[in-house]
Amino acid sequence: MKILAANCRGLARASANRDIRALLRQHSPDCLVLSETLITESSMISKLNSWGFNHYCYVPPINLSGGFCAAWKSSLRVEPVEMDKHVIHCLVYLEPSPTPWTLSALYGPSRVSDRPAFWNKIGALKERFNNPWLLVGDLNGTLLNNERAGPGVSRFAHRSSQPLRQMVENVGLIDLGVAGGKYTWRNGRRGMAFARARLDRALCDDQWRRLYPSTRVTMLPATFSDHSPLIIDLLHGPVIGGLISW
Repeated sequence: MKILAANCRGLARASANRDIRALLRQHSPDCLVLSETLITESSMISKLNSWGFNHYCYVPPINLSGGFCAAWKSSLRVEPVEMDKHVIHCLVYLEPSPTPWTLSALYGPSRVSDRPAFWNKIGALKERFNNPWLLVGDLNGTLLNNERAGPGVSRFAHRSSQPLRQMVENVGLIDLGVAGGKYTWRNGRRGMAFARARLDRALCDDQWRRLYPSTRVTMLPATFSDHSPLIIDLLHGPVIGGLISW
C-alpha cells in the first residue's frame, strides 16, 4: 500500500493538476491525503474520479482557505470514522490482518491559538482507537528545533509547535523519518526573509510500527506547491505472527 500526502496550495491551477497526474503515474498510490485544495466538492470529486479514486472524504474550503481530502481506490477497504477541517479518521483493512488499523489524515491548524486544543484532541484518540495507528499529513509544526532553518524563522516558531511535541511525547508516537531531503516546506522568500521547515511527516504508534516495520517515507520535489509531497510506502503486507505477508 502506498499513500501520497501533499499540501497542494490550490488544485484549480493547470500546473498542479499536471504535476499530480505525473506523480500518480509514477508512484501509483492507493490512497491520497490532500490539504489546501481550495476547490469545491464537485470539482474535487471530478478530479478524483479522473485519477481513479472512487471513494473519498472531503471537507470543502471555507472562503479562500482550506479544503481537505482523503481518498482511496476501490481495491482498498477503508471505513471513514469521523472528520473535520483538520483531521479525517479512517479504519483501514489490509489482508491478511484480521483487525483494522487507524489512519489519521492531518491538516494541522495554521492559527497558533487553535493548536493546543487540536493536539490535545488528537492525543485523546489513543484511548478511543485501541488499534495500530498511523498519522500522515501537513502538521503545521515541527518536533525538533533543527527542523526549522533560515534567517526568516520567527523566534516564536519553535514555541508554537510545543502542543504538537507534547502530544507526540505523551502518546509515545514514532517519527517514521524521511528520505530525499530534510525540509518539506519553504516560504519562497529570499535573503533575510527566507525560511524552511519540516512541516509534513508520518507518525505511528508502536503497534503500527511492529505491523509494518519496513515502511519507507520519501520526500518528492516541490513542483506545484511550497510543500514537498510525501510517499508513504508500506512496502509489503503486515507482520502476522512474526512472519511478513507479501
